[in-house]
Amino acid sequence: MRVALVIFLFLSICGSVASSPCFFVSAHSFGGSYYHPDRDDKVFSYYDKQDIRFGILDLRKKQVNFEFTLKHDEELLENRVGIHTLRILYQKGDKLTSGLLLEDIGYGMPTEYFNNDITTPEYRKHRLGDYRFTGLLFSYDLSSTSSLTQHIGGNDHNTSIAATTFSRSFHPLYLKLFYLYTGRDNDFNKAMHSAGVEMRLMTNQIEVFLAHTQQTLSSVYRISNHLTYGELLFKINNDFHSGGNLFYAGKHRGFTFWREYSLLTSYRYRKLSKTISYTDKKAEDIKSGRLSGIIDYSLADNFALGINTAFHFPQVGKRYYSFGFQLKFHEKYSF
Repeated sequence: MRVALVIFLFLSICGSVASSPCFFVSAHSFGGSYYHPDRDDKVFSYYDKQDIRFGILDLRKKQVNFEFTLKHDEELLENRVGIHTLRILYQKGDKLTSGLLLEDIGYGMPTEYFNNDITTPEYRKHRLGDYRFTGLLFSYDLSSTSSLTQHIGGNDHNTSIAATTFSRSFHPLYLKLFYLYTGRDNDFNKAMHSAGVEMRLMTNQIEVFLAHTQQTLSSVYRISNHLTYGELLFKINNDFHSGGNLFYAGKHRGFTFWREYSLLTSYRYRKLSKTISYTDKKAEDIKSGRLSGIIDYSLADNFALGINTAFHFPQVGKRYYSFGFQLKFHEKYSF
């Protein structure tokens, strides 16, 4: 029903547009198997994951901007297509933008090099809280380098959500200060207040990203929590990058302590790109490690086939392995 409504809005606006909108499609797919040598039966288990998105960008009619993204998901072995993002925004003058928004919001989104493995549970998710949001957006440009944004809405699980973000650019440094309120927190199931900062430094030789938030639950259940996510990436040259990231939380996924870090090296040679990474996790006294390698071969500028393999080192049980093939495709078509 929602998809049909979005398509109806799209066809209604298409009659008269003041821009050159584009249709895009993006696909990242993995299919492979886990190998568990310590199991008596079902030593091999099949695993697949897809991230397929398509939609319309920059469809304008006078002061109204319309964008939407549909996403393919698999739920209980059934494939379905649903609305992933929807933006209907009205721009008044050069400073004020307001409208309806449906998308995932949060803070601490990893950059491309640390967000490249579709098999990880953190793929394309905010590390400092990831929330499904439906509601209103208000954005005001205070100057050419600073803006103030307000989200007011919610979802069925978190109930009400309100987020205020101040953004400022001090090139090459980018700064965000934010406050976020949810009626029901993802981990503690209570009202939560969160305040924090994001900083990003980008030069030709180095990229630094740091996000930190301090969380406080309702006054009845007074629990404080803090989450930190950071990245450091060295650009040796255009084809060789190396760095690491760190995620630390006082409380996370039911544990009272959570720490994980990753080290990676990425190298491109002609049409081949190779990424090797090691991830170490510790949740209270439970430790695990993961050594992974991804090799992609570019058949075209927007299409690549590759191999994704990993060695897993759990604290309990024997090592197990994963191996599979992946596909990446992205394209835009103007009309």
